[in-house]
Amino acid sequence: MAILKVAELEEHKACSSALETFHRLWGDRVAVTLELAEEQAQDWDWDWAARHLLPAPARADYESATAPVVENYQRVQALSWTNFEMAQTLAREDYKRAQTLAREDYKRVADLAWANYKRVQTLAREYFERVADLAREDFLRAQTLAGANYKRVTDLAREDYKRVTDLTWANYKMVQALTFARLYLTRSAG
Repeated sequence: MAILKVAELEEHKACSSALETFHRLWGDRVAVTLELAEEQAQDWDWDWAARHLLPAPARADYESATAPVVENYQRVQALSWTNFEMAQTLAREDYKRAQTLAREDYKRVADLAWANYKRVQTLAREYFERVADLAREDFLRAQTLAGANYKRVTDLAREDYKRVTDLTWANYKMVQALTFARLYLTRSAG
């Protein structure tokens, strides 16, 4: 059984995050087994360990054994990247198409709303003018009737005034004449 110690990592200048990961996973030491490697395949940097801790012949075997997997990974990565870029391009085109359609829909709806607003505004103006014209006609009719009523009432009042003042004036003139005549007769008689 092979034991891997944190001191061996320190000798080979492992970075602080590798040392922290080792401590977190295994403490100061761990027995290296196939089961451990399989369980911790994703949690530990086995490639760094192979390149720094294996002797030269074992490193060469490691390189030979992992080269096809690395090539496959790089091929899959390149293919996946191409697929990603293609999907991204298609998504961007779809986005632009959807954006263009949405902008056209917005413009169509906004233009329709504006046209409806202008139509309603025109109808409202026409309605206002019709109602205002009717109100103006009612006002003029009421003004004419009030004017005619005013003239009738003032004509009657003027006639009444003239009749009353004419009578009062005639009475006043009568009193003047009679008063003068009485006084004149009294003075002459005496």
